Amino acid sequence: MKQQATIILGRAYPGAKDVAEALQIFQEFSQSVKKDFPGVQFELICAIEGQLAWLETWKSRSDLNAYYDGTIGLTDYPARFMEVSKRPPERLHMQQIGMAIK
Repeated sequence: MKQQATIILGRAYPGAKDVAEALQIFQEFSQSVKKDFPGVQFELICAIEGQLAWLETWKSRSDLNAYYDGTIGLTDYPARFMEVSKRPPERLHMQQIGMAIK
């Protein structure tokens, strides 16, 4: 059975002076993920004061789970995003967003 792609909406909330740094963190984060999971695609959709947003398309949920299980806790990216964000950064599954709208 073919696994469906999983889409994640990631967001951080940088202040005016922190947008460039938040973009740099995003670039480093996306390259780091792609190194371990080459099939993941990142698309930056917004980079303004108060909103840095991107989409992550994972080939399968099992790849995403492997990332959560073995990688995210070992990186400093969540903490780095916190340092330049007005509120905690978010990573939402598109399925969660759809359920919230209903």
